[in-house]
Amino acid sequence: MVFENNFIYVKYYLLSAAFISAIYTHYLKDSRIKENSSGLLNALIFSFLSVFLEFISIIIGLILFDINSVIKIVHILSLLFFLLSLFLVLLVFIKTYTNLFYLRSHHVFKYLPLVKSVSGYFEKNKFSLVGAKKRDPNTVLHRQTNHLSKKEKIKFLEGGSFLIKSNNIQDSRKLAMDFIMEGLENGEAITYVTCYKNAHIIWEEINDICKINEKHYTNIYFVDSFAKNFGFGDNIIEDRNDELIRLGINVIQTKGITGLHSGISKAASIVKKKTKERSNSVKRVPMRVIYDSLSFLSDYTSTEQLKIFIVHMLAAEKGYGVLTFLLEQNIYNDIILPYISGIVDVIFLVDKDKVTREK
Repeated sequence: MVFENNFIYVKYYLLSAAFISAIYTHYLKDSRIKENSSGLLNALIFSFLSVFLEFISIIIGLILFDINSVIKIVHILSLLFFLLSLFLVLLVFIKTYTNLFYLRSHHVFKYLPLVKSVSGYFEKNKFSLVGAKKRDPNTVLHRQTNHLSKKEKIKFLEGGSFLIKSNNIQDSRKLAMDFIMEGLENGEAITYVTCYKNAHIIWEEINDICKINEKHYTNIYFVDSFAKNFGFGDNIIEDRNDELIRLGINVIQTKGITGLHSGISKAASIVKKKTKERSNSVKRVPMRVIYDSLSFLSDYTSTEQLKIFIVHMLAAEKGYGVLTFLLEQNIYNDIILPYISGIVDVIFLVDKDKVTREK
């Protein structure tokens, strides 16, 4: 009778494993939710462990009839592993919900309908445009007087988006460094999003263009979407990013589009927190965000999701008064680049030291 019950448990555990395997296969095929497939793989491992332990308890019972206490312990362990696998599946579903409908990868429970409605009553000091310090019209975008009219500069005091494209990404970075240095000199925070190289390499490359003064380090925020996507646990990549942190530069490592969105939000929260600590004011400093080769992400994530992210971030950042710069290569992506071109405010084409305006 005992063994009969054991085999009933094995049957349900195997059915559960088959169910999880089917979901895992579906997740692998859908690029929008593929980044959560690792959670299902973990659940699958625990599900099979529960089957394995249940068989162990049967074998122990067949060989040694007088140690029921050991059989009971093994059986309890198998049940715990089974429950853990179900919990992991539930967690993956919650993450998927948050990823698809809120483009977030952190604080996933916060965005569940019931939790969100309750937490809304307790949120204070929200990151909003109302509390932002105003830019000085005499010092904003003054390095590009040949390409921007006075009327446009006044307009962009409240935020705007710029596409800087070239045949060589380093040419795009040269122009971007003008905007970065101007922002740092004006006391603005710079969020630099890296997509196809880790933050430390980008840091070295932009410093080759223009040496950044150490006094500005604490106003620089790298959102590194390379290390976790392509690092594969290699310590040297994270160690090099740690070198930047020791210099006082902020580095936030993210994975996938939803992680990138969460990382940029985290950088904005740190900016607000630091502003409050320095000046005892809830007013945040103005921000500039640079996306370096964002279209590169289309090779390993959903193009649809990437487009949604771009539309959302450009609208949200403009609402927050952020100046957004997207650096792209002409030859890289024939899907994302035209899409970006259609929704930004200004397009610069850079060929070595020659800058022309397309839009």
